[in-house]
Amino acid sequence: MCSKAGPSTSRGPLEDEPIGDVDVGDEVVEDTSVPGIQDLPTEVLLKIFSNLTDGFTLLKTIPSVCRRWKEVASDPAAWHGVSISVEANRWQPCIQTVVLERAPAVENLNISLFLRPLVLRDPPDYRFIQALGRLLVHRGLLIDVEPPRCIRKAYLELVWRSRHHLKRLTLALDSTTKTDLGHSCVHVLSLLPCLQELILYVESDFVYEGGQLQNALPNLKSIKVIEKRTGSRQHDLIKDLLVVGLVRAKFRPCFPPRPDLLPALENCKNLTHLVAHWDFAPVFRSLPALKCVHVQFLCDSPRRIKEIKRVFVSAYTPTLDNLYVTIVCKNCEGWQSAVSKACHKGIEAVEKFRFQGTARYCTYTGKTKALKLRPLGHEYTLRPSQGVIW
Repeated sequence: MCSKAGPSTSRGPLEDEPIGDVDVGDEVVEDTSVPGIQDLPTEVLLKIFSNLTDGFTLLKTIPSVCRRWKEVASDPAAWHGVSISVEANRWQPCIQTVVLERAPAVENLNISLFLRPLVLRDPPDYRFIQALGRLLVHRGLLIDVEPPRCIRKAYLELVWRSRHHLKRLTLALDSTTKTDLGHSCVHVLSLLPCLQELILYVESDFVYEGGQLQNALPNLKSIKVIEKRTGSRQHDLIKDLLVVGLVRAKFRPCFPPRPDLLPALENCKNLTHLVAHWDFAPVFRSLPALKCVHVQFLCDSPRRIKEIKRVFVSAYTPTLDNLYVTIVCKNCEGWQSAVSKACHKGIEAVEKFRFQGTARYCTYTGKTKALKLRPLGHEYTLRPSQGVIW
C-alpha cells in the first residue's frame, strides 16, 4: 500500500536570487556566464565615452581603470562630447589648457585673444601653437577676432586635419599661408563638405579666382565675410558662397553689389537673415523666407538725405519681422537733425504698409552714434552698447 507523499523539502534555485558569484565553502568562484562591462565591444565603449563632457575624466579617470579603457579613451571618437575655450595669448594652468595639450580631439574649440590694457595684443603663447599641431576638431573651430599671422599656419594645418568633420569655422584668407603639403587657404576651404557656418576675414592682398569654391560647400547655411578694404575685389568670392541652402548672410563692409551678384542672391530662397548694402534691396521681395534685414546706406552729401526714406521703403518686404537701417554720414557737420527727420519719415512710410515687426535705424556721424528703435509706433532711445548687431 502506497502512502500519500507529503510536501517535498528540497528546493531548486529561486528566480529572484542573484546570479553571479557562487560561494563554494570559503572559495568564491566568478560566474563567467553573465557578461560584464569589461566585455562590451569597443564601439559601445566609444559611444559611452563620447557622451562625457568632462575632459579631465577622459584624461585621468577613464585611463586609470584598465589598459583597454586607456586605449579606447585615446581614440579621437571618444572626445565627441568635450568642448573647450582657451585664450591664445594668456596661457594659464587649468583643465582647458591641459585638455588642449593632451587630448587627441575635441568637439568644439573656441579661441579668444586677451587684450591687455597697455599692450594692444600679445603674441600667442608657443604652447598654444604646439597644441594646435596635435589636435583634431570634430565640429566647431572658432576664433573671436581675425586669426593673427603668427598662428595661421598651425591653424590652417588643424583645419586640414579636421576637414572631414568641421561644421563651423572661422578662417583668414591671405595669399601666403599654406599647409606643409602646399595647400592654400582656399584649397583647404574647398574640401570641407560638412561645413555649415563660415566666418571669413579677407586680407587686402588676397586675390580670389572665380569658381574655386563653386559647388564646393553644398551644406553651407551661414556666411559672414569681413573685408579690410571696401570694393568689388571679392565679388566672385561672395558669388560662389551664395549657395541655394543659405539661411544667413552678412557682408562687411557693406559694398555696392556688382550686377551679377543680384541674381545669385535671388537664388537663396531659404535666406532668413541678411546684412548687406542697400543696393541689394531690389532682390528682397523675391526672398520668401526673409525675416530680418539690415541694410547700410552712405550719406555723404545733402542730396543723399532725400533718399533715406526710399531706403526704408525699398528694404521692406511683407515677410519681415525686423528691419534695421544704418546711415553712415560722412562730411555731414550739422546734418544730424535732417538725417533723423528723414529716418522718422522712412519708418512712418513703412508703418503705412501695416508692418507688424520692429523698425530700427542707427546713424553714425564722425565719432558719435545715435540709435533709435521704433516698434509699432513707439520710439525708444538705446545706448550705443545696445547696438544693432546680428
